[in-house]
Amino acid sequence: MSSELQPPTDIQPAALPTEYGPARLPGKAKGSSDMKVKILIVLGVVAVMFIVLAFVTLSILQRTQLKVEDDPRLTPSPTPLATPTLGAQILGKPSKYANDPQILELQAAILTMEAQIDTDDLLYPELDPPVLIKGISFNLK
Repeated sequence: MSSELQPPTDIQPAALPTEYGPARLPGKAKGSSDMKVKILIVLGVVAVMFIVLAFVTLSILQRTQLKVEDDPRLTPSPTPLATPTLGAQILGKPSKYANDPQILELQAAILTMEAQIDTDDLLYPELDPPVLIKGISFNLK
């Protein structure tokens, strides 16, 4: 029965190669935290540089923008034609409702109200704001 395999009696733990030693194992706290700190510092520096670049760009753009007074194309020009009055807009025949009695009554009422508004005094002296006292002191002497 010597054909049975016997386990070796002199088993030694396997030695890791030096390139995969305990200092190089993935997930080691010391190496990964140092790397995370370095990455955060680099990202912070890049973010600050980006913000400074944005402010510089905006200030340069504000200085170089054209003002309305500088560009003659941006200034308003006078209108060549005057605004037509109501009398100038009526062309041809008047409306078929121009002689309608109800329309004439409304027109007379509107003219009466306009005349009353023009003659009424819209200032109410009793509603003036009170006079403010400016010399108030909170000293308790």
